[in-house]
Amino acid sequence: MEYSFDGRFEDRPSQVFWYRRLPVPAYRTERDGTRLILTTDHLRLEYSGGDAPFAADTLAVSLMPAGPAWHYGDVAAGNLLGTARTLDKANGSTQLEPGLLSRDGWTVVDDSRTLVFDELGWLASRETAAGSHDLYFFGYGNDYRECLRAYRLVSGGVPLLPRWALGNWWSRYWAYSDEDLRQLMTEFRDRDVPLSVCIVDMDWHLVDVGEGVSGWTGYTWNPALFPDPPGFIDWLHAQGVRTALNLHPALGIRPHEAAYVAMAGRLGIDSQAGRPIPFDIA
Repeated sequence: MEYSFDGRFEDRPSQVFWYRRLPVPAYRTERDGTRLILTTDHLRLEYSGGDAPFAADTLAVSLMPAGPAWHYGDVAAGNLLGTARTLDKANGSTQLEPGLLSRDGWTVVDDSRTLVFDELGWLASRETAAGSHDLYFFGYGNDYRECLRAYRLVSGGVPLLPRWALGNWWSRYWAYSDEDLRQLMTEFRDRDVPLSVCIVDMDWHLVDVGEGVSGWTGYTWNPALFPDPPGFIDWLHAQGVRTALNLHPALGIRPHEAAYVAMAGRLGIDSQAGRPIPFDIA
């Protein structure tokens, strides 16, 4: 369900919903003045007010033949919740975000603010006007499997996790050196503790960079802690351990980075000005 103040609608795939153009099911439409009723074998949608914005009294969807009804703005009180984006500072119970399944028998996913993919496959900002809506309604009653099936049709399939991803992971926010991590991985092995992944937290890169900003973002290896990054990664792989580097890209690429001049040149930015190259995923 889309609403646009200026009549521009978004048909490109988004970060969440890749497949908008699915086969159209059999449906019937009725019009009564400015009121539109669209009915399928499973849902009944009512939109009133001509070109009025979505509101509780202009947009409603109900399950057929006599299921629960949703009005724009309704909150699913029976939502079974999903996951937590982060476990930072978690100690005990953790507030979970809304999930896809709900005892209410319906779920609405607001996709209005996600990025979309352009014709070259790059992420891009939406071109719709401010205040536009791009909503997905899933009506399933108590058939939760059907909800998951329908969601998969529009979002795409979920690949099976590789076996190693289900093993034990090591990650700690600490300024380890490569030698520290080698000793740690060896101790896990000697104590017969299976380990699948070693995450190297942010001190793999330079953090004391001056410039009046934090060292949270970085792309240049810290040679004091990791004098031979390829050798260290090869060693981990030889132990049967996967690895990844923790990266916080929000502050962009700043002048101290080893690749700053090359990156600025590629993007047509004057490196002599010494301005950070902003991180803009779109």
